[in-house]
Amino acid sequence: MPSAVTGPQTSGVAQPQGQGADVFPTMTVIDGKCFLREGAGYVGPEVPVSESFAAAVKASGLTTICTTVGGSRAFAETAIFIEKTDGAIGSRPDLLLKVQAADDLEEAKRSGRLGVIYDVQGTSELGGDSERVPALAKLGVRVFQMTYNKAALVGDGCLESRNAGLSEFGRNVISLIEAEKCLLDLSHAGKRTTAEAIAAATRPCAITHAGCNSINQHPRNVDDSEIRAVAEKGGVFGIYFMSYLRREGQCHREDVIAHVEHAIDIAGEDHVSIGTDGDVGALILDETYREHWRTKVVEPRVRAGIAAPNEGADIFNYVPEYNVPNRLQLLGKDLVSRGHKLSRVEKIIGGNLLRVLKEVFV
Repeated sequence: MPSAVTGPQTSGVAQPQGQGADVFPTMTVIDGKCFLREGAGYVGPEVPVSESFAAAVKASGLTTICTTVGGSRAFAETAIFIEKTDGAIGSRPDLLLKVQAADDLEEAKRSGRLGVIYDVQGTSELGGDSERVPALAKLGVRVFQMTYNKAALVGDGCLESRNAGLSEFGRNVISLIEAEKCLLDLSHAGKRTTAEAIAAATRPCAITHAGCNSINQHPRNVDDSEIRAVAEKGGVFGIYFMSYLRREGQCHREDVIAHVEHAIDIAGEDHVSIGTDGDVGALILDETYREHWRTKVVEPRVRAGIAAPNEGADIFNYVPEYNVPNRLQLLGKDLVSRGHKLSRVEKIIGGNLLRVLKEVFV
């Protein structure tokens, strides 16, 4: 295939041009990891739904996102975060819809609202009590990630050198996740934990946001064998817009495309998705944000021992060429320009994840 498209788009709302451009707004577009966040604040828990955020949602073309309501927090803190996020969604019923069942995915598309699926990034929220899986599900959590980089009671994360596998507690947690009709997410998990969790799963599972080790070796990326195993289980492997896609420096459009195309080669077009690990709106790299990123994100991650290679104060969680709300439509346009059929692109930017979520949620 030809080289990646050039000519970065870094502001405004870009409109897909060329083959199939008119149909992008009709597609189901799902970001498997996207934050309800504006600037440095989380919408709901910290800031109200602003008109600028609403404008970004409307311009994004997104049908649904999976957003984190628990990130290495205790159960009580997560419950409070969920309550505040519920309040934010409830304050704009014209704009946002909390997704709790398969029918909500279709309703979000039909009504033109942004569907919001709650996820937790790890199982620290359980506090060693597996019965908190149904408790969190009752609060609206529909996607459960097992680990976040370091060791957990369920198994090891990707930064644990010992690479211990799935624990008996972890097996019980997986059973409860599936019993509650929630999605099992193995992003951030260690290799043995990932392999053993996929083997233990009886329903489709996912790695919602990662990259391919065959393109760039990195603890947060996964091997081809793991990508195949997820696909064989009927699940999806999602590519993120993170610096981990390359050896050093800021991630760019060509990195995203390289990982997407490799994942298609390994898993097939029915099992690849996108989880940007970013925000709905464009990232504004002003001095205020740069200071926030350095002092509130990078330095605390280093102190906590959860920072991964190719993180830094001058490396941000975005792709400059896709720094617009409708970034997934732009990716779709780029894939079409490289010879991918529109039907394949539609699967990758939303259709595949929609299929898996609908199957798991019922």
